[in-house]
This record gives sequence, C-alpha cells and structure tokens, in this order.
Amino acid sequence: MFDSSEKETNEQSAVSIGEIGERLCKLVPGVVVMDNDFTLKTKEYELGMGGKVPGRLPEESVKLLRNLVDKGWQVLVVSNQPREGHQVARTIKLISGKNYPIFPDNVVEILGQDGVAGGGKDFLWKRYKETPEAVSRTVEWIKDHLDDVLGQVYFVGDRQSDIGFGLRVSEELKKRGVERQTNIWKVRGLDLPKPLKPLERFIP
Repeated sequence: MFDSSEKETNEQSAVSIGEIGERLCKLVPGVVVMDNDFTLKTKEYELGMGGKVPGRLPEESVKLLRNLVDKGWQVLVVSNQPREGHQVARTIKLISGKNYPIFPDNVVEILGQDGVAGGGKDFLWKRYKETPEAVSRTVEWIKDHLDDVLGQVYFVGDRQSDIGFGLRVSEELKKRGVERQTNIWKVRGLDLPKPLKPLERFIP
C-alpha cells in the first residue's frame, strides 16, 4: 500500500497514525510535515479523557515524534489552532494563570521552537493552512532542512484541507526548483455522519 511510485506527488489513502509511524521509521529519513488535531491527537484521544486537558498529546504520539527524530527525520508540526496556545487553554490561562500550550513542552523539547507552527488569534475565521503565509513558511522550512536528509517529503493529516495544504506546498516546492518527491498520507481522523458533514467547516 505504501510502495513508492514514479509520480512527483504520491497520495495514499487513510490509515492509522500508528501505521504511518511504523512505515516512516522503516524508510530513509526525510522531511515530514504533520497535522496536530485528529492526527497526532487521535480521534479516540480527542473525544475521550485525554482531550479534556488542552494541548496534551497521547504518549504514543510523543513517542512517535521521538522515534522519528532519533532516526534522523526532520519533523514539522503544523496546526490551524493558535500557535501560542489552544483556544480553551487561553481561557484557562486567563482564569487560573495556568498555561496549556497547544504544543506541549515535551513536543517543543523534541522538535524545537522551529519545529512547530500554527495560526493566530483569528484562527476561527482564518484557517492558517489556507493562507499563503502558511504555504510560504512551510516551503522555506522544508528547503532549509532538506540538505540534512536523503529521503523524501511527506505530509500527514486527517482532513481534506490537510491534503490540499500538502498539495499547495508541493506545487510551490516544484516552482522553487525542489525536485524531491512528495507523498501525502491521510490518517483516519474525525469522520462526521453525512448529515453533520457541513459542521466540519467550523472545526479549526
């Protein structure tokens, strides 16, 4: 299912984040751009007890990030949520003084401040991944890190908007002369019933 192809952009159908992690760890290390909500933070975790603490990731996803970095991968996590902190966390911080960043300290420790990106205060009506700024910054990040790896470029997300983001970044990379093959892998994320599908546009 994950065999390489001769296409410049290789799209793969939905699988679990665990499967994707296993496959990536067996490949020649490259660059991977990963979504956060319903990707690293799986549907089961988001809708269960784990999602009640803003900004937390399941330990499996934290371990996956560590494994990728240890094996030589260059990893960037991009979210439509605010870069400074989860929207619920903002309210908690104002009321109690606590700080629950959307990217927990252990993720920043693994990837560095340069390895995380997200939206601003206007995230509810301005989706970060749909902006030219997000595409441009991601392209620059990938270009800056490609010389450190021999493998290909991968995008991992759960929604069609993540696929679209990966395609736009891939197209811009080609325009800038980057010839490395790009691969877009979709994980099984939040799948609303057909009558509720229109509500997906309200999910950051």
